[in-house]
Amino acid sequence: MLDGYWTDEQLAAELNISPRTLQRWDRLRCGPPVVKIGRQKLRPRDGVRAWLKANERDQIRASEAA
Repeated sequence: MLDGYWTDEQLAAELNISPRTLQRWDRLRCGPPVVKIGRQKLRPRDGVRAWLKANERDQIRASEAA
């Protein structure tokens, strides 16, 4: 496949999630960007990285919050 893109199966494996989760996120329009070429859906790696960065949350440890 193209070097700068992941298939849903490849990205799901990278994120340790189900490909169905990516499909659900697509329906809800809340997931990483997707490019469709015919029936093939591809995820641009740079777009996925930007999406992950935009959705980061600061984790506060319980010991730090107390």
